[in-house]
Amino acid sequence: MTAKERYRNAQKAALEGRYEEALRDHVWFHDHALEEQPSLYGVRLSYALADWADLGKVYPPALVALKEIREAKSVRLLRGDGDRALFHDVKSIDDCLLEHQATHQLFVQLAKVNPELAQQCAELAMPSLVLAKDFALARTFIKDPEWSVRKWCGILNEDVADLPNEPLPQQPPLQEAYVHFYAERVRVVLAVLSGVGERVLANSTRETALASIDSLPVREAVDAALSVDSSSE
Repeated sequence: MTAKERYRNAQKAALEGRYEEALRDHVWFHDHALEEQPSLYGVRLSYALADWADLGKVYPPALVALKEIREAKSVRLLRGDGDRALFHDVKSIDDCLLEHQATHQLFVQLAKVNPELAQQCAELAMPSLVLAKDFALARTFIKDPEWSVRKWCGILNEDVADLPNEPLPQQPPLQEAYVHFYAERVRVVLAVLSGVGERVLANSTRETALASIDSLPVREAVDAALSVDSSSE
């Protein structure tokens, strides 16, 4: 059975009430899918975890198992036996369980015991730090806000420039996804800067984030996204 087949079987078993089998396949997929197919990285940390969490709502042992895996990975990170990918695993589980405070707490500890690894994981942790309003800690991991948004914008410009090479039905959804991802990254940085009182730098960083976008429609879409975010704060 391939990794994809194992995941589909977990979904099917859950629907049919074979909960123990579904859990077994979810655990296998989480532990081994990337060994077989690295391209499943995104699915493993999004749809598969969401399905696992849903299983936990009707089969409590599944939720227990998911939390035990999170705890074991957290322990590994804090003892120095981990990397950014392992932190991403933990953060994704926290997101799936809507337990963002757990990511914040883990990152606070990681920053104390392993600052170098914390720096590598900082961007992943930023949304949780913002939700926790721990702007002071977050700011220490943002070295140059304008450089960061220019770097991210370079990626956005390249992705948008490649859109004509995509099949037409995929182009609008892809552009929306690129806009959302970029705007979210910028929004987090702006929230941190504003949170520590650096309003002038926040404003100039926002201007840089928009001015660096090549496509006018994309620039307008990002501007609208950031404006909505600002009005809701």
